Amino acid sequence: MTATVEITVLFDFKDPLSYLAIAPIRETLAALPVRSRWMPFLGKPLNAPQRPETPDDRGGWHRFHRARYLARDLNRYAEARDLPARHFADGGLYRPATGEIAAMGYNWASGAGTGAAGAFLDAAFQGYWDGDLDPDVMTDVSRLLMSTGVDPEGFDDYCHGEGIEELLAQRADAGEAGGFATPSCLLDGEAFVGRQHLPYLAERIRRLVSGTAAP
Repeated sequence: MTATVEITVLFDFKDPLSYLAIAPIRETLAALPVRSRWMPFLGKPLNAPQRPETPDDRGGWHRFHRARYLARDLNRYAEARDLPARHFADGGLYRPATGEIAAMGYNWASGAGTGAAGAFLDAAFQGYWDGDLDPDVMTDVSRLLMSTGVDPEGFDDYCHGEGIEELLAQRADAGEAGGFATPSCLLDGEAFVGRQHLPYLAERIRRLVSGTAAP
């Protein structure tokens, strides 16, 4: 069938849940009659869990154990899928970063075509979560562009002008489309956050294409 449905996929290189979701989202959308637009959407990094100083701090202990559980859960899923993600288990979940330069690197790579953009996306996620890529360092991101076949000439100037404007415009567009978190798929003004919604999303798209009522 001809693609008649448009979806925007929001991701953040420093978001571990985005890293886990990229392959499942790709696989789901590849089997559907959709046009997809992949767009960086920057959020805040995770906060390191702080052990409470007193045993009666119930709220503090709840936050502490919840954060530790999240780290273990992320690592379990990465291991189950043989996904390189050593920083899920070595404390790297809590690195301070904005991810702005890497996000602009993706947009720059998109100008070279969807193949280049996809290659950069994969390399940036793996570089941040299993390597030494700093998503806020120009030389790191420029080197990554070169390794994925994208010419970085002019990228530095782009990051100091047009690139920031593009990121801001994308964030505004995502907000108008219902986006507020990563990873998510935006469809008809609704955000489907997390990979757990993919089966429902797929059925929703099939019904939209066939003209039947939404489930």
